[in-house]
Amino acid sequence: MSTLGSGTIVASTLFMKHCRIQPSKALGLYSIDYAIHKMTICVMAVALFLANREYMLGVFGKYSSYVVLGVIATILITMAIVLFACWPPFHRFLRWLLEKADALFKGRFAKQIDSLSGQTAMMEDATRVVLKKPWLIVVVMLLDICKFACWFAIPYIVCHNLCDMNIVTSIGITAMSVMLAAVIPMPGGIGSSELVMTAIYSGLVGSAAAGAMALLYRFATFMFPFIIGAFTAIFFKRFKRYKAAQNEKQGIPDGDSLADTDS
Repeated sequence: MSTLGSGTIVASTLFMKHCRIQPSKALGLYSIDYAIHKMTICVMAVALFLANREYMLGVFGKYSSYVVLGVIATILITMAIVLFACWPPFHRFLRWLLEKADALFKGRFAKQIDSLSGQTAMMEDATRVVLKKPWLIVVVMLLDICKFACWFAIPYIVCHNLCDMNIVTSIGITAMSVMLAAVIPMPGGIGSSELVMTAIYSGLVGSAAAGAMALLYRFATFMFPFIIGAFTAIFFKRFKRYKAAQNEKQGIPDGDSLADTDS
């Protein structure tokens, strides 16, 4: 919560380190997972919009041009993330651009070139791992769809008595809201998701109910998992200390030390 959502990167990296995956490779794998995450939301939003086209156009017809622009912007952002995470030629193109800029400005971008080279190397290493089993991408997308279906059904659970939409339509509207909110550059989507969701649902259930629903959605998808995660982190921290004490009694090296050695 204190990191406005970016703590997920740290948590995922630490978890994969616990699974004996090098931090550099873990960061690359997380980047690919994030790209799949964004791509899944985009696919769900477009597919469900088309599946409920008549209802969507009837409710949001006068805003359809803005919706189309938002969809295009989201697709471009998602494509940029996917290219940056997975495509070595795109990495070489970015390095070429920075090298040209560095030569033009006499070494001003040297640090950025080194940073980009390191990040893209991690991405390419992680991509090679994923491409060995391409079916994993399909599995991750299906798991994301199951997760998002539960998340995006929250507005229907809260507001189904206030309008005539069904659960599939509600999931589609929420997916579109989350997709459009991603265009707004806010850390962790804090504020932007609530703003877009309230604006879209206000025409269906009223602004007061839409605002309350958006806050409940944020609590269910952000605050509640944070509380569970806090208790989980405390449990594993205590378990780790207990395990280290047991290993010390038996003269066994600590597991983290072994993981670092393997790395």
